[in-house]
Amino acid sequence: MDLSHLSQRDQDTVNVILAFIKDDIHASPESTYFRKATKEPIKMPGGGKINVPMAVWEAVKDAPALKHWNITIEPGAGTSPEFIMNKRK
Repeated sequence: MDLSHLSQRDQDTVNVILAFIKDDIHASPESTYFRKATKEPIKMPGGGKINVPMAVWEAVKDAPALKHWNITIEPGAGTSPEFIMNKRK
C-alpha cells in the first residue's frame, strides 16, 4: 500500500484506523460487518480525537490487511459518508 501521497500525520492516522478496525474484528471474530461514519472523530492513542480526512479513509479502503473484506464508502443516513466493510465469503 503506497501512502507516499499522504502527509506523515495522515500516514500515522491510517495505521491507527487499521489498528482500531483489527481490534474490533478480533473482539468479535464472528462479525461479518463493520460500519463507521467518516466524519465521526477517531480517538488517537495518547491524544485526543481527530477528524479523519477522506484521503485517509480511501487509503484504509485499499489496505492489504483488509483483503478479506469488501470495502466501500457510501452515502450515510446523515450528512457523513460511511466506511462499510463486509466479510467476503
